[in-house]
Amino acid sequence: MKILQARIYGFGKWVDYEIDFSKHSFITIFGHNESGKSTLQRFLQFMLFGLPPKQRKYYQPKDSSKMGGRLFILDTEIGEYSIERIGDANNGAAKCFTPDGKEYDESWLKERLHSIDEKTYRAIFSFSAMDLNDLQDVKEEEISEVLLGIGLSGSTKIYSVEKRLEQQIGEFFKPYGKNPIINQQLQTLERLQREIKELKEEEAEYREKKNAIHRIKGDITLLEKTIKEEKERQFQLEKLIQAFPQIEEYIGLQNRLKELPEEFYFPEDGMERIESLKRELIPLESEIKLAIRNREIFQKEMEKLEGQNSEISFIEAKKIITQSNEYQDMEKEKKVVRERVDQLHREIRSKLSNLNLGLEMEQLSHYQLPFHLEKDWNHYRISIESITREMRQIKENTQLQQAKLERITEELSRVESSQLTADKRSELEGILELHHESQLLEIVQKEHYHKQEKWKKTKLQKRKRLNALWIGSLFLGVVTAALSFITDQFWLINISVLSLIVGLLQWFLGVKSIQNMDKMLEPNTTTPFRTISVEERRSAESLLLQEQEILREKELLQDKLLDTEIQLQQLTEKQVVIENQQDELMERIALEKTKYPFLEHVDLNYWPELYHTLKGILDQIKQIDELYNQDRDISQKLDVYHNLLDKFIEKHYPSSNFKSYISKLEFLGNEISAYQDREQQIQQLKIRLQDIENQVQEKTISYELVEERIISLFSKANAKDEEEFYKRYREWKEQTELLESCRRIATQISSYFTSEKWNNIIENPPSRSKVELELKECVQLIKHLEEELGQKRQQLANLTVELQNLEKSESYSKTIHVFQMEKERLHKLARKWAVLKTAKELLSETKHQYRDKYLTRVLEKTTQYFRNLTDHQYVQVFSPTADKPFMVENSNKIRFSVKELSQGTINQLYVSLRLAISEVMSEKFHLPFIIDDAFVHFDKLRNKRMLEILESISKNHQILFFTCKQDVLEEIPIQNLVHLTNHIPLVENKW
Repeated sequence: MKILQARIYGFGKWVDYEIDFSKHSFITIFGHNESGKSTLQRFLQFMLFGLPPKQRKYYQPKDSSKMGGRLFILDTEIGEYSIERIGDANNGAAKCFTPDGKEYDESWLKERLHSIDEKTYRAIFSFSAMDLNDLQDVKEEEISEVLLGIGLSGSTKIYSVEKRLEQQIGEFFKPYGKNPIINQQLQTLERLQREIKELKEEEAEYREKKNAIHRIKGDITLLEKTIKEEKERQFQLEKLIQAFPQIEEYIGLQNRLKELPEEFYFPEDGMERIESLKRELIPLESEIKLAIRNREIFQKEMEKLEGQNSEISFIEAKKIITQSNEYQDMEKEKKVVRERVDQLHREIRSKLSNLNLGLEMEQLSHYQLPFHLEKDWNHYRISIESITREMRQIKENTQLQQAKLERITEELSRVESSQLTADKRSELEGILELHHESQLLEIVQKEHYHKQEKWKKTKLQKRKRLNALWIGSLFLGVVTAALSFITDQFWLINISVLSLIVGLLQWFLGVKSIQNMDKMLEPNTTTPFRTISVEERRSAESLLLQEQEILREKELLQDKLLDTEIQLQQLTEKQVVIENQQDELMERIALEKTKYPFLEHVDLNYWPELYHTLKGILDQIKQIDELYNQDRDISQKLDVYHNLLDKFIEKHYPSSNFKSYISKLEFLGNEISAYQDREQQIQQLKIRLQDIENQVQEKTISYELVEERIISLFSKANAKDEEEFYKRYREWKEQTELLESCRRIATQISSYFTSEKWNNIIENPPSRSKVELELKECVQLIKHLEEELGQKRQQLANLTVELQNLEKSESYSKTIHVFQMEKERLHKLARKWAVLKTAKELLSETKHQYRDKYLTRVLEKTTQYFRNLTDHQYVQVFSPTADKPFMVENSNKIRFSVKELSQGTINQLYVSLRLAISEVMSEKFHLPFIIDDAFVHFDKLRNKRMLEILESISKNHQILFFTCKQDVLEEIPIQNLVHLTNHIPLVENKW
């Protein structure tokens, strides 16, 4: 089987795309990350095996409604044919078209794929770099399962039969189980045997034993209560003895505390705090002195600058200079205003003339155009267009939905007419079930017949051995008896009798064993099932598959029919609403024409543009009025400014002679700059003085605070000076240590005694010798009571067992009858278990035969590829076992486990194994081999060897190699290379 061409209608990112695989059997598909390589692989698997609905939805293109494609295949048996899958058509089922013009369904495609499903295909014919990490954990049984599945054409029925047999065998018997039927039956027989034995020893002393049990129980209860009380007393005494050292220490500490003052307080961390405060005072004193000296220097400099600035009226001069810029601007502005007025008059006359509405500037000024009018007119225009568009769209959608409704109804009728009847469906399901059961029974019967034939030969040999053993023991007995009479050694008679008894017993047991085995292997009388032919099975499977597709299609059509009816109803309701909206809108438009008569001759579509034009003209009229007022205000301001400047110069500089207003302004500007420089220096000095003053105050406050904190510490410690403070500290430290020791002892004792008990002990200390004597007496009493309690419990147990035996006593014959019935049932269950066990062993033997058939060839191919890849560094590969992974042998005959190899070598071994399995299986299944960047850990040399191996394999087996590695392209011929960026769009899609 070879893929010639893939045509993608729509799948993930691929839409209207085709790719040609027919040029060579070894094709390399190159593309960078996110170029769509994985999506293309998934498309090929989708075309061969299909996808469930959720995954099809995942690959639905974002920018296209098409989902599916066509695959062109070359088959060695039937020639070229094509596979087509459409996402929504027949639930994604395939349609196959052969050269003779015939069309086939999904079941025909499965036959061409030899019933291999997607999972089996990906396990054998496809792998990637991520799959190379699991080789070191592969076991022998896993390889056997893979090879068995391959040998059986991808079928999973053998696996399911094996699991069902294991389950049934486990339900019958497990060596250490409790729930299986035979295990439960054996437990039942053991229980019945014990009951029979107990019934033989039954005695009739029921009432007396009953009274004795009641009396002993009362004694036991009383003893248990007494022992509990004595043990509690023992525990209290032991705790008291253990606590004697702490008690004595605690009393001594309390006596020392009484010698110290009762009320005492010392500040927390007092010593550290007082030393720290003393260290803070020294730098504060020096900083305060330095700040006071700097303050005096800056005050003298500031007084000098203030005297110079007092000679000029700065505020009045600054005001005049500031207004000078305004004066110049006003001159320019006056000229601009007059030019703007003339321009606006010309523009308004031109715009009104172009509108051709018969409006004059004076008429237009009487109309009011509020801000919301533009929005209203624009809303009318958009609403009319929207209503017209929606009415047209509703009409088109209604026609489409009605046509869709008729089409779905016809399709639903066709699907319902093609459904199978319930009787026909039950008949087909019965055929498949009968076929599966007949296959299993045939296997079991063959194995049973084989064991019968083998047992016939074994039984004949066993009978010969039993006869020879009986003759030998008889001969020995006769010879020994004769010797006893001849030699008068009569003790030899015992040996003779013993020999005869042993020989007879051995012969009897052997014959009994043969009879039991004959019963187990007696011919199977099970009524044979009716044989189902391959044509009947295939026909039943095909019809049931078609029925499932029909049911899914029917459900889909019913959902679509309901959706279409709902949409038609919604369209009708929407049309009524829109018509009401249209009538209301026309009334509002007529009202607008009444307010503004000039709108009568203007189309509604141009109303918003007319609003903008009229609004602009009104704004220009308003601008003209504002410009007239502005011109008048500017002239008045200029006159006021000229008078102000002349008065200032005459007052402060009477001797000066200036020819123009510009020269006067320049003179004032220079005087103001000098004043500002001095004022800036004064402000800087004030800031520095203020900083110094703040610094002095802060340091003074800090110094006073430190002194207050020191005095506060003395006061808290109740000390007048520093020497008395240190004395208080020593007394406080001693008291704290004594209190901590008392608290520690009290904490230790709190787990032994309550606070009330502890206070009582401290106030009245007990005598140690008296407590020890009381404890010894308590222990002896408890020992005596426990011995008596043990005797009572033993008496109670003996009486209880005897009483239970008496209560269980029933008919001995009835128990014997039940025992025989259960024994017979055990024989029947054992026979069924033996049949299932035989079938399971036969199936296991079949699996091992398949493994032996394929595994040797697979390992030979693996060794060959691995040897070439490693340049004969490793010359042999050994299969994994139950407790060992893959092993390899190098040229020096040294073996390594797969875990001891480098990651690159492990990957090369795994690639060799996958290629070997594929090539061995390709003799039976010719499916394309897909590789996805599996050689990322290979160096350049091993990459080259790997590609040479793939090239040789491709002579008999198509290989599709996906890669994003640029260095791999150097070894690939250009005719074998496909770039995913080279899109070939489909000119026309026919499906």
